[in-house]
Amino acid sequence: MGASRGGFPGRVAAALALALTGLALIAGPAAAEDKIYARISATEVQRLLTLAGVESVTATDPSGNPIVYAQAGDTKFVVRTFDCAAENGETACQRLQYRAGFDLGHTPSQASMNAFNQTWVFGKAYVTDNGLAAIEYPINLTLGVTEANLVHNFVLWVAILEEFIAHISGEVTS
Repeated sequence: MGASRGGFPGRVAAALALALTGLALIAGPAAAEDKIYARISATEVQRLLTLAGVESVTATDPSGNPIVYAQAGDTKFVVRTFDCAAENGETACQRLQYRAGFDLGHTPSQASMNAFNQTWVFGKAYVTDNGLAAIEYPINLTLGVTEANLVHNFVLWVAILEEFIAHISGEVTS
């Protein structure tokens, strides 16, 4: 899934971060800590995104795993799922991966992607086989993650995504 170039301004990221912080506060520390996910369904991922004001739809990828297509402002991204199994009548997964790809009109340099990766601990930037600038951010739920931690990881994803967009917006055609 591609994302629009430069369509995720700081004010959108700030609004999302504020909404997510409010979500964590509304739930309260005890409520957030009570709900621990060792697996999560696409429906639950979508619920958390909706509470953060992010539009999303669920589907199934070619391997049969759930996938969530999301859009925040003008920026599209996906939440991919891995290590999934049937649980309570729904497919729930142990690993999530946020991913976005951007068509810059040219293939970004490997040096540019490496520079981003050397600056940011979280997130992995790379060039796809078809020349898109891409960024991924994984989350592992195997031993259990609180809902508050999932919300926090989404806030991190938003920050990483915004920084990546700023980084690739400065990319010049060689």
